[in-house]
Amino acid sequence: MYPETEHTTATLARPIDEADLNPLKYVDISREERAQDLAQALRMLEMARIVYCIHHSSANALPLRVGQKQNDFKPLFLDVGLMMRALGLQITDLLNGQLLLANRGAVAEQFVGQQLLWQDVGDQEPELYYWNREKRGAAAEVDFLIPMGREIVPVEVKAGTTGSLKSLQVFAAEKSSPLGLRFNQDLPSVTWAESKVVPGKAHPFKLVSLPMYLVSEARRLIQGDAFTLPAAPVSSA
Repeated sequence: MYPETEHTTATLARPIDEADLNPLKYVDISREERAQDLAQALRMLEMARIVYCIHHSSANALPLRVGQKQNDFKPLFLDVGLMMRALGLQITDLLNGQLLLANRGAVAEQFVGQQLLWQDVGDQEPELYYWNREKRGAAAEVDFLIPMGREIVPVEVKAGTTGSLKSLQVFAAEKSSPLGLRFNQDLPSVTWAESKVVPGKAHPFKLVSLPMYLVSEARRLIQGDAFTLPAAPVSSA
């Protein structure tokens, strides 16, 4: 193994060792190695199917790769076990609930991400994207984006039963999204939500919430009759 690849593998979990998966900067891996060498090492890990780089997409149109930013990405291990090993965690940490104290957001996002990445790919190369807005005082990040028919669906992952959806609301308002998807540990539900985070632009959208164990069934459930709602309420804006 090339030294840069070995070093990258050993330190790749650093941006993950927080509440959520985070965009990766090469300086997070090493301040000593050249960015070009680290990029090559990361590419080798991708080719070996050890990690997958989820790139930012502007999400202005389908396919999502059209709006891809090559240098804006966050790493996804291709397996929860690989990620936990990189973090120095044991399966007993997961079973006895210690992950509720730390790392739970990253592990939850890792699980949902790997399920979405490899879902219904057939003979195609899998693709998965996320969205962020780096704006001082108004930054926002949506965990994942998935195409569904002609729509781009923003996906948020919450490790518990509650959690703010501000970034999803920002995306829904800016992109006029009719649907948002949340994975958490609560019971399945569907409701009309209204984004008011963009001044003067209240935007109603359907919010579907699913427990994480149903991630593989999300498309079928959403496109079926299980989550139909009456017409959207009139905006209060």
